[in-house]
Amino acid sequence: MHEDHRGLRFVFSAGGEIAPESSRTAFAPAHVTELSLRGCFVETYASFELRYPVLVKIQHAREHFEADASVLVCQTSGYGFGISRNRTSLSRDTAEVDLNQATASQTMG
Repeated sequence: MHEDHRGLRFVFSAGGEIAPESSRTAFAPAHVTELSLRGCFVETYASFELRYPVLVKIQHAREHFEADASVLVCQTSGYGFGISRNRTSLSRDTAEVDLNQATASQTMG
């Protein structure tokens, strides 16, 4: 767990995808490495400008999470983004994802 000017962030590891909100089928592979109440950090080679609207999908175990988000922070190395979620939706064929519980199991185990 890290705390800085952006609030609490939790180490997390899950596969994912990221796409421009305007082209919701043009996904690039991604890896989620941190979670917070406001969003997450996504490692990807895809390139997006600050405040660019994106769709993020996260898969962890059998859970699936989707969020419309905006790019909040760009890494200077060019590999990854901090994103802030706008709206969330869960896939209709899975149970609700409890990200706090998933984070706790990642940090404890």
